[in-house]
Amino acid sequence: MNLSQHILTTAELMKTGMTSRNIHSALKRQELIKLRRGVYLQPDAEQQLDERDWVIAHHIAERKALKGSSVLTRESAALMWDTPLTRLPRYVHLASSQKDKGKYRNVKLHVTAASAIERAQPFDDYRVLTPTDTVISCVRSLPAHETLIIANDFLKRGLCSPGLLSEQLHAVRGKGNQKARRIARCLTPQLDSPLENIAYLVLTDSNVEPVNLQMWLTASSGRRYRPDFCWPRVKLILEVDGMVKYNGTYGTAERRGAYEYQRQRD
Repeated sequence: MNLSQHILTTAELMKTGMTSRNIHSALKRQELIKLRRGVYLQPDAEQQLDERDWVIAHHIAERKALKGSSVLTRESAALMWDTPLTRLPRYVHLASSQKDKGKYRNVKLHVTAASAIERAQPFDDYRVLTPTDTVISCVRSLPAHETLIIANDFLKRGLCSPGLLSEQLHAVRGKGNQKARRIARCLTPQLDSPLENIAYLVLTDSNVEPVNLQMWLTASSGRRYRPDFCWPRVKLILEVDGMVKYNGTYGTAERRGAYEYQRQRD
């Protein structure tokens, strides 16, 4: 759903013929929902919004309230790129080419290279850092596992070049440079869930024997399986099960449960 078209400023509502009194009355009748001062959500969209959508709606509202062109960065950019996030952003993170001493209630400005701002891609009424630049911006603010989840999701969806992303991570200097190198060692499009990314980061940091990801194995029963992590030499596999496997994405919970039981027996 295109949320932007359901979120209107006072000026946009007045262009449709509404007056300040009309807007006030519409709010009392819940025909409009106030997101922030001067920005409203049309109620026909309300019933279709989940928690993540509400956060996106507030991001759009804050951007509409600010003058000039703004570019989303850090976890705000990742949110708009629809990457999995272990926690939703509490603030709207915007890129700025210079330090801004102004105070904003729900917005944080971050000094960002002008070249990254110029590369930003348009999304409806706002602009977002490119996937590669989004990952680099997250390195300095998010924990390593959260940044890795974002990076590998971009790789899995083909939104980033693995070579370019690795090169950019190794080029990080100052704050976050060690974290960037940890993430670069774990770049792969083969992981299916945030939990698998976290496990892979822990395994890589622990310097255990190199692991095979999503390797196909054939059991004695003839059934074929693809465990998350596998060490053939020591005949060891590791499964990291997130609830996504049981929420209907890969079949009913009952069917998936029976499959897991048979796999364990094999």
